[in-house]
Amino acid sequence: MRKTKKGTTCLFLAIILSALIFVEITYVGLVLNLDRRLTYDRAVRLSLETYLADYDRQLFSVYGLYAFDVEGIDDQVYRAVLESNGISDDSILVVSGMDTFDEDDLQRAINIYCTYRSSGMLFSFFGDQIVQLLEKIDELGLLQSLSDFMSSDAASVFKDILEGASEVSDTIGSLAELAGLEDISEKISDFNSIFDALRETIDSPPDIDGGFEITDDGFLDSCVEGVSGVFEDGADDALWIVSHSYLCSYASFNFDSRIEGDSSLNGTAFTDIHSGNRSDLEYILTGLEGTAGELICSGLIYRLLLLDTLVEVYLNPDSKAFIDGAAEVMKLIVDILCLGASADIPKEAYKVLIVFSIAIRLSAVKLVSVLNGGEVKMLTWTGAEILELGYRDILSAYLFYVPDDLLLSRMLEVLSEDYPGYVTGITLESEALGHTFTHEGSYELYE
Repeated sequence: MRKTKKGTTCLFLAIILSALIFVEITYVGLVLNLDRRLTYDRAVRLSLETYLADYDRQLFSVYGLYAFDVEGIDDQVYRAVLESNGISDDSILVVSGMDTFDEDDLQRAINIYCTYRSSGMLFSFFGDQIVQLLEKIDELGLLQSLSDFMSSDAASVFKDILEGASEVSDTIGSLAELAGLEDISEKISDFNSIFDALRETIDSPPDIDGGFEITDDGFLDSCVEGVSGVFEDGADDALWIVSHSYLCSYASFNFDSRIEGDSSLNGTAFTDIHSGNRSDLEYILTGLEGTAGELICSGLIYRLLLLDTLVEVYLNPDSKAFIDGAAEVMKLIVDILCLGASADIPKEAYKVLIVFSIAIRLSAVKLVSVLNGGEVKMLTWTGAEILELGYRDILSAYLFYVPDDLLLSRMLEVLSEDYPGYVTGITLESEALGHTFTHEGSYELYE
């Protein structure tokens, strides 16, 4: 073969072009494979974002929490994304929850939630008012006066009257002139009305924890000690910061309680979340479930109502004549039945006894109203703006003295019961084209 210049050039080009074509085809193959991998990677990422966007709307609306149930996730969205990119493959898609709720997540969510949905309850103001109530009881000497009476022989007469054993109205009437009492009939009528109402209350006592034994001279003491133990001693341990107020507000108004037909702060009926009423609020406050927690909460409310009503009745100028008259009758009965042996009992003790008897009755009526979802006026005697408080409002004051860790852990338990298996983050992993595609993500609220 005769070699020419042109033949050599053609051969050279053929060799070079073959190599170039091979390289270009290789590049095209790599680009196609890369594009395919990018499509898979994008499909996994878009699927993850879609799953995060498909959070439980009710959970967010009621509790302000972004979360979803990982058990309810399948790869339908993932397949749709692949098909929209012209790719169909039976690759494996693994879905798992990256993390679940924890106390830190919940606290961050509550702080954000309550910045725009706070109930406006002034916890510290209410607590200060209750401390003022306790100081007023001490200032007026109510405990000491009642103790003077209950520790004397006159206490047995009081118990007899409550049991209906002392029928002395006629005797008092015949001795009225001798005793120097005017309008004794009206005073006896007032006295009888007080004790008739008190007997009715004793026969149907308030539904509270512990006993209801007003003839026990330690009953009022225990009420004062129980309330002061929270609002005075407990104050040293409370976290007086904004976030703690948010936790109390969130717990008070966002969880189910014993109140029938109750709803959450945003109006959602709790029966839409779970069947029937549950004592979640009571559990968060006391750590006790069911009836036990309800009774303790009722007792806490009743004791506070009793102390407030005691001061209210004692300081009420409109009832002064009524109370003084009933106290005179009580003193006369004791003098008659004890043959004057009760002369050492201060007159003020009789007045406090009558006031206490009235307060027992009135506070029981108020408790019934509160437990039925109503509101009552409290701290009217302070001269401050009148507070009308309901069941949740009063318990919220007690919640203010429960430490953060207990509030968060108990709320987390309740949420886990209502929304089991819910997570705040997710991991998606797909096996395809000999490669593993992985993406992780979570809601910014918890990051």
